[in-house]
Amino acid sequence: MKLGSLTLAVALFLIVPGVVFGLDSHTPPPGYTPIPSPEKIAGTEVLLIQDVLPWEINPNEYYLDSLGKTYDMVNSNNIPADLSDYKVIMYASDQPTSYYQNIATKIVQIEAFVNSGNLLLAHCCDQAWNMGDWTGHQILPGNVTHVNSYLQDLTVTDTTRCIVRGVNGVYDIWATDPNYFDGWGLSTHGWLTNLPGGATKIICVAGTADPTYISYQYGAGEVWATMQTVEWGCDASLCWAGDRSELLKNELRCANAYEPPVEGIPALTEWGLIIFGIVLLGFISWVFLRRRKVIG
Repeated sequence: MKLGSLTLAVALFLIVPGVVFGLDSHTPPPGYTPIPSPEKIAGTEVLLIQDVLPWEINPNEYYLDSLGKTYDMVNSNNIPADLSDYKVIMYASDQPTSYYQNIATKIVQIEAFVNSGNLLLAHCCDQAWNMGDWTGHQILPGNVTHVNSYLQDLTVTDTTRCIVRGVNGVYDIWATDPNYFDGWGLSTHGWLTNLPGGATKIICVAGTADPTYISYQYGAGEVWATMQTVEWGCDASLCWAGDRSELLKNELRCANAYEPPVEGIPALTEWGLIIFGIVLLGFISWVFLRRRKVIG
């Protein structure tokens, strides 16, 4: 090996050792052992459901702490029966299959939680180091499903959304780097399918309409769901593209600023307008006749 090549290899190791050793977000390293997540109850408005650390790292906790957001963290077998104290529920990526099975048993409560005007921030990336798979398990309101595929190139398809533009310009991923989501090693583990009507495709597999990040209204609330390797991007020693933590930080900033969608005033149907007109005409006639009687 020439000196220049050796220097390059050393530099790559120091910057992104995952590239040198061929680590990616799908295949665990030899001897990998899952690290359990301890539960934490702080009596707050955010609930993080997490059984193990995704890819052996804890960015969900770290960035919630750094943004000054208190939160409860529970394992999937201990999801509270009453979710009414929370405004945001958050799923973690890279969990075991049992995690998705447990969430599926609580999907009725989670749907009711979102339907009442709250937010579900769902990191749905499976088939990762903890080899979980949510195929056949309903973990998203409206029974959104997924297809697994391990891909590197993504495209932002809605550049207006908070997760890519940031809150008050912090951090505007799209303006800073339109290719921000490419080459993470891997950037996504698939895409979402069976989308409800009106769902927004925020990020898609490049050259396709297959969405890797979506948002949709469910009742009075919203769901933000992704198959992307969000937490993986927060560790520059793993992510092939270096530090890509701004996606997670934007998610949390946007969730903190979340307000339920404003429902429009329902429009009257044609028959509704006719009935309303008849009732109004009858009321006016009654008032007119009453006034004539009083005057006479």
